[in-house]
Amino acid sequence: MDTHPLAGGSASILIFLIAFLIRLAIDGVLPPGFPYLTFLPAVVITTFLFGTPAGVLCATLSVIAAWYFFLPPFLTFSLTGQTALALAFFILIVAIDILVIDRMLSSLQERENARAEALALAAQRDALFKELQHRVGNNLNMIAAMLSIQSRGLSDENARHALSEASRRIAVVADINRMFHDPAHSDGVLDNAFVEDLGRKALDAAGMSDRVRFSSDIEALALVQDEFLPLSLVLAECVNNALEHGIADNPSGQITVTLRHAEGRATLVVENDGHPLAEGFDAAKARSIGMMLVHSFARQLGGAFRIERAAQTRSILEFPVPELVEGVSAPQDKPVSRVIREG
Repeated sequence: MDTHPLAGGSASILIFLIAFLIRLAIDGVLPPGFPYLTFLPAVVITTFLFGTPAGVLCATLSVIAAWYFFLPPFLTFSLTGQTALALAFFILIVAIDILVIDRMLSSLQERENARAEALALAAQRDALFKELQHRVGNNLNMIAAMLSIQSRGLSDENARHALSEASRRIAVVADINRMFHDPAHSDGVLDNAFVEDLGRKALDAAGMSDRVRFSSDIEALALVQDEFLPLSLVLAECVNNALEHGIADNPSGQITVTLRHAEGRATLVVENDGHPLAEGFDAAKARSIGMMLVHSFARQLGGAFRIERAAQTRSILEFPVPELVEGVSAPQDKPVSRVIREG
């Protein structure tokens, strides 16, 4: 208890005087044997509110007042055997009370100090972690840039395309990693804001932001990084496939992303109004690197991926999610379907 000695002493004297006046006022109606009736609560309150030194002062004043005014022989400091026993008993009681309160307050202070230290360490850990993630993102971007530069020096078209695609995918991983640890997405929730940000980056990278419209309708979903990253990569791959194979030669286009989840299942759909799929195309049998990666990420999520030929080409990922957690409130405009409990 950090109380200034002068303030604690003044409060102690004031509380003692209040207890003394109350005890004096009720003296006529009390039977014999209650000399400390108001003094004991005064000592407890003083110690709790103002600390041990103030409590000791209040206890000392209370002993003197009770001895002189309320223990026989009255108005004297004469000490008889009965008076000495009563005083000793009172001193023992207040000493125990002061000691217990002092230990309790010390424990509370130690816990508060430990909590403050833990918060400081957590803040330091978070700062170091963010710096680490920032460096990871920068390193991935550097690798992507090196692959891109290397691809330009190749004469073989297939090799150049393979390195270019690898560079693009590494850059996407870097962007998703950075976005996941951005304060705007630090809660690990896949929502409209994240999907639109990812879509905008894909359009900018492809140079199609001026002629392709991108929209999303997402039921927000809380994910840990081991789920957030593969789901985001599937989404990015589907959007890039739509840009490269569906809308690439069109003067304009539309890409729509939806995410729905209910009864333990989630469905991610990426639609585009570009060129339809070739007759007989089967996504499950496709041997392109992109399709192989999408199927691998789908299996990592415990789900399955397919492409449908309809009025619009639809890439569909279905995967399991835990059921809703009862009694958990979500931020406004961000209905979280589940809460991940770690540790």
